[in-house]
Amino acid sequence: LPQLLYKAWKCGMVYKNWFVLVILVLLLSACSSQTPKVATSTPFEVTYPAPGPVNQVEQAYPAASSLPTLKPGELPEPPTEVLKPDEGKSALSGVLYSYTIHAVIPGTVFYLTRAVGENNDQVPLALLGQQESRGDIAGSTDENGFIQLNNIEPGNYYMVVWAPLNWAVVETEGQNQTPLLIVLKVNESVNLGIAYVSWP
Repeated sequence: LPQLLYKAWKCGMVYKNWFVLVILVLLLSACSSQTPKVATSTPFEVTYPAPGPVNQVEQAYPAASSLPTLKPGELPEPPTEVLKPDEGKSALSGVLYSYTIHAVIPGTVFYLTRAVGENNDQVPLALLGQQESRGDIAGSTDENGFIQLNNIEPGNYYMVVWAPLNWAVVETEGQNQTPLLIVLKVNESVNLGIAYVSWP
């Protein structure tokens, strides 16, 4: 009897091993028959716009080479016309002159910005361009380099001129590097004469 039980157990183990082997073969053959799908893309043509200048901006200042230069020591004539402001306002005139290239600067953007500090006589720390929220007043010189602004709110101002790549403050004299404080009083028309600036 023990021998019969041993034979039966041995036969069962053989069948069991065969059963496991068949299952493994089936699994392996099933896995090998499934080839992974590779994502393919259909080639297509993309048309890009022709290359051209980016961020085209109107030129806000003339090229330095195109400006009529004055001889060293020779200064431009400021405007003689006196602007008449409305009641309670002020007016400002002058000629914008670059002491670095000895030329007037026509067609150039500038702005008046309010002086700051306890006595309203300091240049603002950041000069980032005209900002209406600060009360800045924008203007531009005419073809003669003349500055003519009318009906300005009275107060203390500095004039800031757009030079290539930065802003420059109008100075009291050529190469002085002292910012010119412009004081505009009620019903007053101020002629700056020559407004000196390091430009470009």
